Amino acid sequence: MKEKKLKFSGLIMCLVVLLISVVLQFVGGVLGALPSSIMLGIEIAQQGITDMEVINQMSAEATASAIELGVVVAHLLIILTFGLWYGLGIRKKIQTSILGEVFNAKNIGVTLLMAVSICFAVNFGMEVAVYVIPESIVESYVEMMEMAGFGESLLTTIAAVCLAPIGEELVYRGTCMYFAEKFVGGLSKNKAFWIANVIQALGFGVFHMNIIQGTYAFLMGLCLGYLVKRYKSIIPAMIAHCVINACSSFLWTPVYNVMPQSTLVFGICTVACLAVTALAFKLGGNPITEQEA
Repeated sequence: MKEKKLKFSGLIMCLVVLLISVVLQFVGGVLGALPSSIMLGIEIAQQGITDMEVINQMSAEATASAIELGVVVAHLLIILTFGLWYGLGIRKKIQTSILGEVFNAKNIGVTLLMAVSICFAVNFGMEVAVYVIPESIVESYVEMMEMAGFGESLLTTIAAVCLAPIGEELVYRGTCMYFAEKFVGGLSKNKAFWIANVIQALGFGVFHMNIIQGTYAFLMGLCLGYLVKRYKSIIPAMIAHCVINACSSFLWTPVYNVMPQSTLVFGICTVACLAVTALAFKLGGNPITEQEA
């Protein structure tokens, strides 16, 4: 069967989805900064503070709290916007169920196995990669994570473990994937899925706006896209995303602290975790069934 032309309107909509998600992230940051900015201005005025060193210190403290609230607000805006878009405008068109083929022991096991192995593959891999990645890039990544307070701040931890898996899956494995598949809709089912999967994962990586985080977000996005297609539901990707972020927040540090601090050991662990991820793919099966191919 002859393949049809690509529909570039679908690709344009993928870019629109990315742009909207980035804008909502920015708007959330601004809205999160408003309360602390207003309170800071009132406090400075009431106390008649004129010492710029003191004002700068107070501003730095206010900024730290604003980042935490801004992350939460941004995720809530994304969930609201794309929850409505995907839930009311897309899910019925792709005729997918809410639960799909998820809830049996094997499918849940595959989802959890993939999530945990991805989490540790990324974290072990980072310990190896720091020796080859330029120091300035590593420092930028560490500074960003410290400012956001992941794993330390209650608000940002809740955002990472509970809110991000919902909002980001609605954006990328839901809305963006839909339009990416529209773009390649004229191709064979198998080829169309993997091209669309790369497109949505690439958008997911760009959304994180950091080379290191964007790279592992891209790889993670490919796996999550597989889960959505395989089980015909966005729920497995949300579950896996939640587990990945929770493991990074709560399990990685205790594991790291008892590991031999050896690049060779970290490298072996990275390969082992990637092998487990590959096993999860094999156990999960082909996302394109014979009926769809």
